[in-house]
Amino acid sequence: MPTALNSRIIGRDLSSYIKGEDDETGFRFLGNVQYRLEYARLGYEHIVERNAITREVCAELGVRLIDLFALFDTENLDDFREHFIDVLHLRPRSYPLLVEIVYEHIGELLE
Repeated sequence: MPTALNSRIIGRDLSSYIKGEDDETGFRFLGNVQYRLEYARLGYEHIVERNAITREVCAELGVRLIDLFALFDTENLDDFREHFIDVLHLRPRSYPLLVEIVYEHIGELLE
């Protein structure tokens, strides 16, 4: 599961980044859920833990994985909101990039 959150920002108060504009320019915490630093930290830890479990299970079963968490990692971006309208959901303008990534990796998976 991808997320806008990353280890570099997870301990910071992100409330100044919450903006109620549209899906192209705005950023919400998570839908209508009110932002709280503790919610962000817990959510990020949950996502990281579940992604690690998924990677481990896929490796054990020999199942190939398209790791959207890694591919949409925000750690080194100037703005962690670039592809996300909230901490979990991609912006509509990022869908073509998602499709490109998936098709690229499907080709690799079929090899």
